[in-house]
Amino acid sequence: MQDNKLSLSGNSHYCLLNTLLSNDVNVMKLVKPLLNCLMICLAFAISPVQAKPIKLVTTDGVILHGQYSTPRKLTEKHAAVILIHQGGSDHSEWNFMLPSLLRKNYVVLAYDVRGHGKSDKMANMGQLFNDPTLAPKGLAAAIKYLKGKKQVDGTRIAVVGASIGGNLAAVGIANMDVKTAVCISGKTSAVFNLAGKKELALQSVYYISSNENRGLRTKWAHELHKLTKEPRKITIVKSSEGHGVEIFKDEPNVEYQVLQWLGETL
Repeated sequence: MQDNKLSLSGNSHYCLLNTLLSNDVNVMKLVKPLLNCLMICLAFAISPVQAKPIKLVTTDGVILHGQYSTPRKLTEKHAAVILIHQGGSDHSEWNFMLPSLLRKNYVVLAYDVRGHGKSDKMANMGQLFNDPTLAPKGLAAAIKYLKGKKQVDGTRIAVVGASIGGNLAAVGIANMDVKTAVCISGKTSAVFNLAGKKELALQSVYYISSNENRGLRTKWAHELHKLTKEPRKITIVKSSEGHGVEIFKDEPNVEYQVLQWLGETL
């Protein structure tokens, strides 16, 4: 309970400062990045973290690099969360959320999608975002890795992803043994393409989008939400035009909403 109070207190003070500073746009542009950095540093300082680098090998022989993190106090079985980054990034983009997940006693696996970060490169990156024989194999390897860990409850695995990671989160629900998912800045056609199916069995997905691309991402979020059976949820951050994890910077409360969703569905 003490950790939860620390987390909520920190978030409340952040939101208060965010509101006060938002009255001065110029000051906000300078101070907001510093506030974000400060909150991340404080979170790591009060969070029990055990992290180690890992390698995943896909069924087609691609080596993916990532990080496996656990709370210091491990019980016999923990629910697990897989974090998947957006295109052009790597698994470190999720570092800001790692402490919060560990304080909730989740085991966390974050990896670099093929062609990104330290993972094996690929010749035609354009294929990655729609080919069902490529990126989904990385998620399958991550799930297999978690199921092989004695401290992980293999029936309670969640995927949280941004952009291509969000599309893969939905694919995990449709095609793999994933209990719940968070799809951030997803794209309807890409989800279908990566799943390799014309019809999808979607359930227990939380969709998050900004007004990016003049509301096109919002349109896709609503399309996917409509195709999803309960439990389901959708949040449109109208004040943001950010893509993927940028939405968290524009609206810090989104992180709390994600944690709440995981608490209810995982």
